[in-house]
Amino acid sequence: MKYRMVGVICGLVMMLMVTNETFAQRGGGGRGGSGGGRRGGPDPAMMERMNALRSFEIEMIWHDLSIRMDTPGAQLMSLRILVKNATAQKQALIEQAEKSEDWGWLKDQLENSHKQLDKDLMDILSDEDMKTYEKLVKEREKRASEMIGRFRR
Repeated sequence: MKYRMVGVICGLVMMLMVTNETFAQRGGGGRGGSGGGRRGGPDPAMMERMNALRSFEIEMIWHDLSIRMDTPGAQLMSLRILVKNATAQKQALIEQAEKSEDWGWLKDQLENSHKQLDKDLMDILSDEDMKTYEKLVKEREKRASEMIGRFRR
């Protein structure tokens, strides 16, 4: 009888510990729960920043140009320099926007940088390569919009 009682008490203690751990991980308790103390979804400023950063995804552009396309070595070196400069410019714009927290301005600047990069690409890529690049960009954007649609359901 004594061992049964000890077993029951140990079982209850273990259940309480597991319940407490899962409750803490879930963010339960208190007001706001898993919403980080906010009700009604994510922070609008954070969403605006994310949208601005998505307007010029230089890393994905480099991936398309260097890996997904069959770009010759000499041409690839010119593209690398172009993308490296665009990356440095993007980083400088981000740092400037973080100081002022003006994400609308950042989005405008990054869109302008993206347009300029596309113009510069026309000087390096042949017409056929440019069509291939544009096709890859459309495929990537389509996949991204499908993924966003899945998360919103």
